[in-house]
Amino acid sequence: MASSPKTNGNFSSIRKANLEGPGDIGVTSRSQVILSRYGAVSSGCRLVLISKFNLIRFFSKIHGYIYRISRGRVGKQFGAIRFLLLTTTGRKSGKKRTVPLTAITHGTKYILVASFGGSPTHPAWLTNILHNPAVQIRIGAKVKQATASIIDTTDLRYEEMWEKAVATYGGYDNYKRATSRYIPIVVITPHEN
Repeated sequence: MASSPKTNGNFSSIRKANLEGPGDIGVTSRSQVILSRYGAVSSGCRLVLISKFNLIRFFSKIHGYIYRISRGRVGKQFGAIRFLLLTTTGRKSGKKRTVPLTAITHGTKYILVASFGGSPTHPAWLTNILHNPAVQIRIGAKVKQATASIIDTTDLRYEEMWEKAVATYGGYDNYKRATSRYIPIVVITPHEN
């Protein structure tokens, strides 16, 4: 069984332990990963936990659709929180995959937090970035090509960026407490046109 990614804070161990799938870490099913993480023993708990992450996916698809068809006039901002659409290339399918994410400005770049609502597994967009860091972002009506860089938890910039993310959306700290995995930060660097 692979070592727990939270024990050493190294992103390469997270890739090995969490991104390759439940079978690769000595667990036979995704539900066992979820159940073991939350200590749940009844099937009722499992359904609630799985449903939470399915709801995140569902509302994310709706948000992305509305953002895209309105060219960012709707869905670009909720209160003080700004959003962008991140498009990655699927690592298995090769298809373009788009997801709305909180856009935290960092100079001319953007910070994205791979929290997935405190899920015990990484979001698919992060997995896609690991395999192909060339991405596209949409901020309102503007679409730009960009490069994604994953900031390892051992990187000196991680804490500064994490604090900036929490200042933008305090829920990230709750997500961090809800999961046993380290939550990676991704820096998006738009290309100059």
